[in-house]
Amino acid sequence: GTQIAFGDSEGGIFIVDLPTLTTRQLPAPAGATLTWLAYSEDDAWLVAARKDGTAYAFDVASGRTLHSSEIHEDFELRAAAISRPDRTVVLSGEGDAAIWRLPNPGLEGVEATRIIANPTRSESAAIYWTGVALQAGLLVTADRNGEVRLWRLPRDPTLPVQAPTNFAEIPSFDGEHVIDVAYDRLREIGRAHV
Repeated sequence: GTQIAFGDSEGGIFIVDLPTLTTRQLPAPAGATLTWLAYSEDDAWLVAARKDGTAYAFDVASGRTLHSSEIHEDFELRAAAISRPDRTVVLSGEGDAAIWRLPNPGLEGVEATRIIANPTRSESAAIYWTGVALQAGLLVTADRNGEVRLWRLPRDPTLPVQAPTNFAEIPSFDGEHVIDVAYDRLREIGRAHV
């Protein structure tokens, strides 16, 4: 609600902070005309789609890209959507659509992954033939023949976990029990069993 994003004919992507009217450019190489910009549900991420089939996803606060190399499709991009909870980017153009998964948070230098299960191509689709309801996990496609299809977007299969910030101290021997730690297992062996 306090920022607006816009692009230019050379692929530049800019964010304007409305209270201060300051502008900053996001780090994307020069390229084709921007055709679509979209924020995630919580306005924390931004996806930019270009006419030449390339797309970029950014963290709005830091301005960093969320993946290492460009996301590229072999069709002209006309619309895009991004979901932060599912780390998903949906791209579409005339009759084509593609779904990409962004890398896990905190991983540097990792590429986005194209999800194999994508909506089927439609030869009679118009330019803007898809609609996305990210919070519901749904994608709808429609063509000029009146065919409307509803697709379920794949949910992120990973769980939000992280390694502990520090390791536990090595347990000391109390004269009665031995502690054995192996990867994700912990065993306590009484003195009588040793």
